[in-house]
Amino acid sequence: MRGVLRKIIQQVDLSKLSTVAGPTVSNKVKENEDSSEIITQAWFWPRVGQFLKENDIVITETGTANFGIWETKFPKGVTAVSQVLWGSIGYSVGACQGAALAARDAGQDRRTVLFVGDGSFQLTAQELSTMIRLGLKPIM
Repeated sequence: MRGVLRKIIQQVDLSKLSTVAGPTVSNKVKENEDSSEIITQAWFWPRVGQFLKENDIVITETGTANFGIWETKFPKGVTAVSQVLWGSIGYSVGACQGAALAARDAGQDRRTVLFVGDGSFQLTAQELSTMIRLGLKPIM
């Protein structure tokens, strides 16, 4: 895909483009407008940005987590792993294991944070036992 994008970029006349600045993302948490105790997506995802630390590895499962994480401002050095293209559930637990192993093997002290739903987790829950056996401690 990288090669295709380069060829497209080479053919674009930048002088004919008009650009508009994108929105500024902040991790300011909105209070619920109706004074309820319901946790909304608008409240949750900016709050995640306050929880994350520099150099975390964040894995989001297909669906709500994949789209919700876009509302999160990452601290410096955070790596995000997602799989939007195919929309297949169940990849994220194994991806979490792989990311945690890769960070450990590289000698990096990085937290691995996984956002996965219960249905997706059920597809690959057995990988949790592998993570425990290998001494990995992802945040799930």
